[in-house]
Amino acid sequence: MVGMGKILIVDDSPSVLKSAELVLRMSGFDVLTCSDAWCAGLILGEMPDLVLMDVRLKGLQGDQAVRAIMALPEIRQGCRIVLHSNMETEELSRLCDDTRAFGYMQKSKDPDEFVKRVKELLERPLT
Repeated sequence: MVGMGKILIVDDSPSVLKSAELVLRMSGFDVLTCSDAWCAGLILGEMPDLVLMDVRLKGLQGDQAVRAIMALPEIRQGCRIVLHSNMETEELSRLCDDTRAFGYMQKSKDPDEFVKRVKELLERPLT
């Protein structure tokens, strides 16, 4: 069952990538994964509906990547890039503002809550 939207998950944790991909696929999403922040080409080529970008990645940090990616008008106008982290809400909110990300969400071990939040983000209009 595909068609609920295309999601790109960027995380350097294989277990996070695997579990998030499984949960989203079972919920009807088309899912792409990438283990580092050097995936701007993938974003441009695939134009996912939503990118879940881990903030703390090895090498290029997720927030640095989001700043660079959001400077590209074709991405900024057509893709929701969301910071995805275990960081405290206040810090995530600040980073979201600083990077001009579409939004943020804390990592959740509850699959239903995770999918619910992804759907909420996809329902928000791009502005």
